[in-house]
Amino acid sequence: MRDKNIPILRRILYKKVKERILKEEIEVIRNADTIFITTEKEKQFFKEKIEESDYNKIQVAYNGVDEKILEVGKKRVQMIRDKAFVFNNRLLFLGTLNYYPNEIAAIRLVEKIFPQILKHKKDLELYIVGSNPSNKLKRLCGNNAKIKLLGYVEDLHELLVKTDIIILPMTVVSGIQNKLLTGLSSAIPVVITSQAIFDDKLQHLKNVMVAETDDDYVNAVVKLYESPSLYFEIAENAFKFADENLRWSKVIEKYMNAILS
Repeated sequence: MRDKNIPILRRILYKKVKERILKEEIEVIRNADTIFITTEKEKQFFKEKIEESDYNKIQVAYNGVDEKILEVGKKRVQMIRDKAFVFNNRLLFLGTLNYYPNEIAAIRLVEKIFPQILKHKKDLELYIVGSNPSNKLKRLCGNNAKIKLLGYVEDLHELLVKTDIIILPMTVVSGIQNKLLTGLSSAIPVVITSQAIFDDKLQHLKNVMVAETDDDYVNAVVKLYESPSLYFEIAENAFKFADENLRWSKVIEKYMNAILS
């Protein structure tokens, strides 16, 4: 947990829950033949906490993505290669909004980051997708005509096709971020904290944009719009990573090989 602004009572609650869950997780690992976990970082977390024989049971296997999302990425890459791609001046944040890490990230974006981005590029719009937004987020979005709070969207396909950049200013991060997987698979450059990077092949300025401070996020978005060649390179490399690592058929194959070995 990295956000210093998290209320003290919530910190105490998280600490107690974390301790309880850790005990349960260790017990599960001891009693299982094989354990699957979604990131190498999470696997390393257990290294000093369990016996080596139990540690060796842990296999890293990513979440997969829906084929329809990969079709978006394929379409966008083809548009880039055909020189038919155009910017739509749309940024996107997505994630379930009654999940605390997503809520505080969305509020940070709306309250602090997006207004600064608009000073550099006034024609942008920000779309926020996610169920159960808080009253505070609704109020903040309602104060800015450039922000569209869409709530839950059942089919993201058309929205993703017309999105330029996915911006995810997370300060509390654990596990694999499915919203990052969505961006990679859609060939949309994603701006996100280094804490969400789950594979060494995901690199800043190659297939993602890494940012930490509010200014980092502002500068990353501006840079992508000012340098179409960089934008296209990151978009294509993001989709290449997704195509090679995130298709469900390949993920399931990895699961099966681990179970049957």
